[in-house]
Amino acid sequence: MLYKLELLFNATSTSLEKHKLSMPDERLLVEIRNRLLKEELNYDVVDLRSQHSINFPLLNQCQRNVHEYVVIAVIERKQALIFVHRHGKIGKKILWHTIISKIRSEGLIVLTVASSGITVKSQNKVASFGGWKR
Repeated sequence: MLYKLELLFNATSTSLEKHKLSMPDERLLVEIRNRLLKEELNYDVVDLRSQHSINFPLLNQCQRNVHEYVVIAVIERKQALIFVHRHGKIGKKILWHTIISKIRSEGLIVLTVASSGITVKSQNKVASFGGWKR
């Protein structure tokens, strides 16, 4: 029962431990962690490469510069916090999707984060990229 509860809590980015509740057996916790990692790595790499090859030519030079900067930072295992700012529809979404498809197609994990405090103040989207090999 604790195992199933922990799965439910994990699905909402929390845990039994955070709520000071009893935890399931450690071997079950390892299974949960492995399952979550497997889900994050369960990409259709061929589809991601296809998405990237379709989207990359649509990027303008400024977007390509951001793409190159982020991809190189990930490959070189450097931390990067990237702010892409401009009001209106300038292609931020396609830029992020193109970067994400490139990095995930290389077998890396991508975590995107939007910070509402910064977003509300500047009306811009913020993303932090990092990659880890399988």
